[in-house]
Amino acid sequence: MVYYFNGMGIYFLDYLSTVFAVLSQVLIISLIIMLAYGWTITFSNLHEHGYFAMEIGGTVLIHVLIAALTFIDNGEHHKYHDFEGFQGLLLVLLRLGMFGFFQYKVRETLKIVARKNIPFMKGFIVSSSIYML
Repeated sequence: MVYYFNGMGIYFLDYLSTVFAVLSQVLIISLIIMLAYGWTITFSNLHEHGYFAMEIGGTVLIHVLIAALTFIDNGEHHKYHDFEGFQGLLLVLLRLGMFGFFQYKVRETLKIVARKNIPFMKGFIVSSSIYML
């Protein structure tokens, strides 16, 4: 109803929805990349592999950057969606970079995974690739 009257809606709720959308993407992509490393497939103790904090930190940084860029020209007359122009190009490049990193790590994990886990890994690679792209 607020949007009907002022044409902008409630800014705080728009901001909150963007934060929650980014948070869900961070959680899902972090989980995908952790599984690509082999977590719960080839090892289960996270303390042995300290690089997960860097991976999650990088994922959070990328997504916060993308979310912040959506508010640069919010509400402009030429903007039909949040990721138009520079923001969209940056989003595509960052997502392709994360996808390339995912592919690299999952190929390394495939070399050491048990033969009985190969069907799971193939399904995981296909479904994760579809989500990330």
